[in-house]
Amino acid sequence: MKKLFALLFFGILVTGTGFAQTLERVGEWGSPAYNRIVKIQNMAYMLSEDGWLDVVDVADPTNPDLVTRLHFDGKPKRLLLNGDVAYLAAGWSGLYVLDLSTPEVPVVTAHLDIGADTTCMAITGNYLYVGTRLQGIAIMDITDPASPVLDHRYGVDEDTTIFVTSIIFDETHAYVLDNQGGLYILDVTDPLAPDATFRLSIGVSSYGAVLTGTTLVIAAGINGVHLIDVSDPAAPTLAGTFTSQSFDLDGDGTTDVTYSISYVHQVFVEGTTLVAADGDKGFDILDISDPTTPSLTVQSTTPSDTEGVFLEGNTLYLAETVGGLAVYDISDATAPVSTGGYQQAGYVSDVAPSPGYIYLADAYQGIRSLNADNLADLQNAGMTSTSGMPMEIEVRGNRLYSAALDKGLTVMDISDPTTPLEMASIPLDGMTFNLASYSGGLIASSEWGGVSIVSLDDPDNPVEIGYYQSSGFVYDAASEDDQLILATGFSGIELLSLSDPANPEFQGRLNTDGVVVSVTLQGQTAYVADLFAGLFVVDISNPASPLIVATLPDETAISDMTIGNGFLYAARGKNGMDKLDIHTPQSPVLVENVPTSGSVRRVRLDLPYIYLADRDSGRVIVLKENASTKLGIPHIASGTGWDNGVTLTNSAQTDGVALVTTYRDTVPVFSRRVIVPASSSLSMKALTGTCGTVEFWSPDMRATETIAATASNNQATFPLTQLEPLEITVAIPDNPDTAWKGLVLMNGGEDNAQLTANAWSSEGTLVATKTITLGSHYRKAWLLGDLFGDANPGEITAVTVTSPAPVSGLSISGKTDGTMEATVGRN
Repeated sequence: MKKLFALLFFGILVTGTGFAQTLERVGEWGSPAYNRIVKIQNMAYMLSEDGWLDVVDVADPTNPDLVTRLHFDGKPKRLLLNGDVAYLAAGWSGLYVLDLSTPEVPVVTAHLDIGADTTCMAITGNYLYVGTRLQGIAIMDITDPASPVLDHRYGVDEDTTIFVTSIIFDETHAYVLDNQGGLYILDVTDPLAPDATFRLSIGVSSYGAVLTGTTLVIAAGINGVHLIDVSDPAAPTLAGTFTSQSFDLDGDGTTDVTYSISYVHQVFVEGTTLVAADGDKGFDILDISDPTTPSLTVQSTTPSDTEGVFLEGNTLYLAETVGGLAVYDISDATAPVSTGGYQQAGYVSDVAPSPGYIYLADAYQGIRSLNADNLADLQNAGMTSTSGMPMEIEVRGNRLYSAALDKGLTVMDISDPTTPLEMASIPLDGMTFNLASYSGGLIASSEWGGVSIVSLDDPDNPVEIGYYQSSGFVYDAASEDDQLILATGFSGIELLSLSDPANPEFQGRLNTDGVVVSVTLQGQTAYVADLFAGLFVVDISNPASPLIVATLPDETAISDMTIGNGFLYAARGKNGMDKLDIHTPQSPVLVENVPTSGSVRRVRLDLPYIYLADRDSGRVIVLKENASTKLGIPHIASGTGWDNGVTLTNSAQTDGVALVTTYRDTVPVFSRRVIVPASSSLSMKALTGTCGTVEFWSPDMRATETIAATASNNQATFPLTQLEPLEITVAIPDNPDTAWKGLVLMNGGEDNAQLTANAWSSEGTLVATKTITLGSHYRKAWLLGDLFGDANPGEITAVTVTSPAPVSGLSISGKTDGTMEATVGRN
């Protein structure tokens, strides 16, 4: 089943592609697929070729815990320690240098573009050999370990060194493997002038190797494990191999069971024990006390593909593509015991928001719920294994419905979100993997071309009331009113009438001459995603004769689409997510792209939020649309002795929607979507962070902030104002009983900004000027005397601030009687 999904299908970079950005990252949850593991002291460094380096604390192997995460532009493939410095080979992104003097907090100190796809590394003396694709070995001088310098390149053999996979040193030789079955022996007596003394054709590709004594152990993919005798470097020979072993369990002279290798990605040797990361077989433990006849001790299956392995004493650490970090006790090598692990999410195939929670469809693990009370800090709430493999989900009240492949449609009780409970499973024809909503219930699609119309009149007992057999594989469905449209792969789209749900009626068909995998509707316009031909805009005002009115050929690889607020949001796999303006429905315009490090399979809306199921990286990503009304919370005095609160007031006759987000050092620490009832107010107290924003998604709303000194109960209340670019004026109180005067400035934009603050007297004379640089979503507070140096604070009655970014300003002063006064800046 793992192979099936391989075929199907603080760390995100929201950078866009030259378009004006309206989307902001709010939060994310999950862990990527791990490909390698290196253990340094009590930290496991988990490498993901999706671009991540996760540092997991394994001081207690039974309870590993993520402590930090770094993102790199390339594909982290190898990590090599050199004292307090580590080198990271990141594919085409070259070589990164990390300071590991504090192992739990790696710091990138240098980045070198080697001009090649880096694949592996090894150190001899003061030189770092970096293996590459196509360009042999880059030899780096690391006399200063923190500052590698490229000395020169060495090509072992231009005809065969297509892809250097491993470099291993002993005292005088280097053993270099390539993906064409070559083993090169290099004399490195002079590391700057390696001399190829021998080439042995081992006949298999290699994916990693280790040297133990005089035996070179090679991870050879589908060819298992190869052991090479290098006791005489001038004449290496094949000592032994392992691909399978048969056992006679009952002693009757016949084979009862045969264990075979699947795909060995990495090997690790300690003493005479060899552990192989064996892909979808899990891991193999071999006895290599006799290298000529390696023997299997045990083959142990794991929940997902195993690609990395590290052995320390009797504790085995595994890097799994979906299972995360797994820890086993192998004190009895014949019976490994799982003792712990770290994993947040596996194969995230869908995401569904619900008030206060987010639900994930994890194909390998089941249904997971996240506490979404604070989107900037999503927390695991609950997890339930299911009888089927959930691919897509829909939430209706306190029930969750799942397309569960061979189990059909499953029903989950989520009245307690921390403990989702499977209630029933309704068998349907075929492998059910797609769900869509219609007015009376759900549309469930299968790969056999069948579409089931499911009634939810009884939410606990869904009933199939209608069925339609399509002419092709049904990838997706969308409905609006009585109109149903199906994405049927090579057969294009089919349009049906649901005026009688028990008898769906065929209306028309349109073939795009490609593979249609996703559809969505808005009125008389259908948006049709062809896997290879792009996005088609189709007029379906006459369902019998649908008409293509526009084509966007660059919008390929779309797996899911949804529409909201005049925009179409498209999940585009490895291309991230695209946002298209469809205010003119038949003329979509691309306005923004959000890249991710994985593969976006599903996109869901609960405006102002957008939720992405980033399948391959195992994560849920939450984005936010910026509202037209955005107020600044310029100063959150949340330290000891102070308290802050924001009051939201809705004067409309309907409920209003607001979003409150707070930041500390440019990073969001709190984000909550708030419903303010009609003609009422709602207060939020004890805010955290240093500044923030309030966004209104409804008219007739306003906000005020209160800053209070808890000891004296003195407080100042002031209205929050729109974040304004260009210029604001902050009035400074001119009272004779003022004891101190302060100024707070906040950059509410997405980029660093340089501000100019001018201090003015009551006569309109310029008293002082100060240039200030503030980071994104960052605020700073000063006493006026400290900010403007020699200027007399008593003379200053106003400060004007010019800024290229949206800015908020606040004057706050204390009187001799202990009371406070605050004035917010205005344009």
